[in-house]
Amino acid sequence: MLIVSTRNEFLFPKNVPRDRTAMISFVDRRIAMEMAETARDRWRRREITNFEYLMILNTLAGRSYNDLTQYPVFPWVVADYSSETLDFSKASTFRDLSKPVGALDTRRFEVSIKRWLYFHSEISSLM
Repeated sequence: MLIVSTRNEFLFPKNVPRDRTAMISFVDRRIAMEMAETARDRWRRREITNFEYLMILNTLAGRSYNDLTQYPVFPWVVADYSSETLDFSKASTFRDLSKPVGALDTRRFEVSIKRWLYFHSEISSLM
């Protein structure tokens, strides 16, 4: 059972009176999915910003500022940092979203694997 509680003002529509101390709690995935779909629809209608939408998704995923390992995730989508203007019609302007950031090139992938193996061995030694 998933239990998530949060005070996230972005979950409420803009310009609607709300109790800022209200606690949103849910115990099942169905409700979380409904909230995510509502946020997606509001984002598509441009009622909320990209940041607000991503914060809602992060909150529903249980991410928190209280734990560095669970900090909110924001996608890194731009790959072209050298051009003066970005050509959004070129695929090379964007990073390959089929791979995690740590696997974008061979060197980064090797470093990521080493870190994961080290972390895994440290956890195993504690057990």
